[in-house]
Amino acid sequence: MKTVFFGMMIALAGTFQFAALAQSDPGPPTGSGINRSYDDGFVYVDSTGDAFGYTSFWGYQNSSQVQGSFLLFQSESYLDANTIQIVTDSYDISGLFFPLPVAPYSGSPSGPGLTIPDAPFSRTIEDMTVPEPTSFSMLSIAALVVISRVGFRISKSSPKPAASSGGEGSLPDSAPHKTV
Repeated sequence: MKTVFFGMMIALAGTFQFAALAQSDPGPPTGSGINRSYDDGFVYVDSTGDAFGYTSFWGYQNSSQVQGSFLLFQSESYLDANTIQIVTDSYDISGLFFPLPVAPYSGSPSGPGLTIPDAPFSRTIEDMTVPEPTSFSMLSIAALVVISRVGFRISKSSPKPAASSGGEGSLPDSAPHKTV
């Protein structure tokens, strides 16, 4: 029996990176009892319904967001292909009895945790003109194709040994013989 084998193995390795603006919703500039999400944190309604205008369900990403007696949150969004709008909400933390937890921090809806005001003290809006992006999501692909193990293999099976003509019960010539 002859066997012929032909094979090829291809390996593909890649790195894929996607970058896009986070989905944030800072909500209206005033009012309490509103879930607000930012690119660098959130201020949500807690299980008390934000009793007395404070919530324990908030979080922030970086200690640089603390500016004096204010905690700043930002949200960026594209207005058009060449304009980014940056919303910055400032929360007054001057009346807190305890220091802010170390960043990054994320409180829970049911507490316990430090409470902050649930509505911004102030809001600033800045529109920035930027070079036209190629798309809202940028894709960078680096791929490496490696081809290895291309070849042929041919094998030939040897025929089975023939049985000896010694009659019934005789062993093939290749089998060991026992002498008595």
